[in-house]
Amino acid sequence: MLDGGCRRYQTIFIFLCLFGCSFLFYASWYSEVENLSPADVSPLENFPAEFTAEDESFLDNLLVETVLDLPKFHEKPSEAQNAMEVGNVSFDKIQSDPTVQRFDLNRSDVIVFLHIQKTGGTTFERYMVRQIDLISPCVCQARRKRCRCMRPNSYKSPWLFSRFSTGWNCGLHSDWTELVASGCVDEYFDNREHRHVARRYFITTFLREPVSRFISEFHHVRRGATWLASRHLCNGRSPTAEELPPCFERSQHGWKDVTLDAFLACSSNLAFNRQTRMLADLRLVHCYNRSAMDRDRRDAIMLLSAKRNLLKMAFFGLQDEMRRSQYLFERTFGLHFTKPMVDLKSRTDSIQLTDEQRRQVEAVNRLDLDLYRFAKRVFNERFNHAKQQDILQLGDVSFQQGVAFTNAHRVQSIRCAAPLQSHIHRIGPMTDKNGAPLDPSTDKFRVEVKKMDGVSEVMKTDIIVYINQNGNAEKRQVGFDQQQQAVKKLTACEQRNRCSATVDSQTTGGNRRSSIRDDDDSALCNFLLTTVSIICLVILLTPVSVDCHAEGPSWYPEWLRVSLPQKLISAYVLGVLTKYLIKP
Repeated sequence: MLDGGCRRYQTIFIFLCLFGCSFLFYASWYSEVENLSPADVSPLENFPAEFTAEDESFLDNLLVETVLDLPKFHEKPSEAQNAMEVGNVSFDKIQSDPTVQRFDLNRSDVIVFLHIQKTGGTTFERYMVRQIDLISPCVCQARRKRCRCMRPNSYKSPWLFSRFSTGWNCGLHSDWTELVASGCVDEYFDNREHRHVARRYFITTFLREPVSRFISEFHHVRRGATWLASRHLCNGRSPTAEELPPCFERSQHGWKDVTLDAFLACSSNLAFNRQTRMLADLRLVHCYNRSAMDRDRRDAIMLLSAKRNLLKMAFFGLQDEMRRSQYLFERTFGLHFTKPMVDLKSRTDSIQLTDEQRRQVEAVNRLDLDLYRFAKRVFNERFNHAKQQDILQLGDVSFQQGVAFTNAHRVQSIRCAAPLQSHIHRIGPMTDKNGAPLDPSTDKFRVEVKKMDGVSEVMKTDIIVYINQNGNAEKRQVGFDQQQQAVKKLTACEQRNRCSATVDSQTTGGNRRSSIRDDDDSALCNFLLTTVSIICLVILLTPVSVDCHAEGPSWYPEWLRVSLPQKLISAYVLGVLTKYLIKP
């Protein structure tokens, strides 16, 4: 009875070991061929290969139209600007000299996030503290809302001023007037560091389509949101009850279950034109004192001020363009997220508004609608310009010692002694969690750099880049109507001059890595690899026995005593796994 049980357990044990080894090798092969690790692939935006820039003069003409009258009687003299206004770095300033003006984590540069309610700011702020690829990342602890985002060379100097890093130190959902015009942010850092430093400030924010944002805020208020802690400071004081009458009694502790008609009926509702108000310098319109000037003049100045301040920012994104916003942010700041953002689907699209209700919502948000149209034009101009620069960089590839494919995330070099043609193609279309293909106009795709010595088929919406023997880059985009296209056979290196690829991550310093992917998807593979290795090691340390009744330590299970051939097999498997594990 004991002999049969022993043999049965030994058979099961050896089968599990062999199955685990087979699974690991298959997972490794699948990982390298189909799902390359982030170091092996370079995420790019699905841009058209041929770029036609929009009229470059439209923005200049728009700016003249926008701010022509404002500086005459509203612009403050430069000597009256506070330290934050003096140190503010705009997007245009960054583009004038990116090598000098780009954000530097090791200097006194600070990213300031202006959080407008219901614009996707919470999602972006979480990405800022949890998903940015840094040498010294933010430290986030469980059950704590704030993260420590310190510079690599300092323990008390944060590089990020936001809700999830420093908190609401200038007031709950503080606006441009509270953050910038008052100099609050600079005073906060002076007090924190116990000294005054000439800092550079990179102000950022997110905007959203006004009608959707307004409806989203309406539902948030119905659920109990009040933002009563907001101070609305302007010129050193909060507005009086006469200047800003409350829409509900404070004793009610909220405006729960308010109807849309009642929400629209409150003339002092701060949800009206919220984006314009929070981006404008309210000192230009006597803060919240609406009786100081007529309404049309007040609205015009607020709108012009908001547009001008939007252009002063280093970056602004759009809630319905999260992936493009991520690309533009990374391109502007030289900081990179470890995972792509997901385009947020508005839950307000399913809400049915009557024609009259929609007309009223648009009427009370007419300034925001104007501001959003302006912001979208500027955003598209910046995005197209950045896209053009990336395409030009691909066209200027050098072939002196190798071919370098450069983008905002990775630098990947391929060196070969013989002439080389490299093929970049998308591994496959990215899909959502339900398996449905994403919108090709905004879809990101991955590219693989490798030798091609056969005929390949390329799926639709791919961008193909050929590097010929002279180092010139030829870019094509497969048409949307084409299902597949045969790719010509590429010349491979000679066998005696085989290519060696080197992949250096911008932030990891080219650390050696295992062939198994070092991400969440490979956790099971790593666990099985470790388990099988430990089992093989245990087998090697067990007593050798001809049968299960041989003498051995009393503490060791009878069924696990193995014979000499089994030990040899375990040693071989352990050797293969060890070599596989330390493979670069």
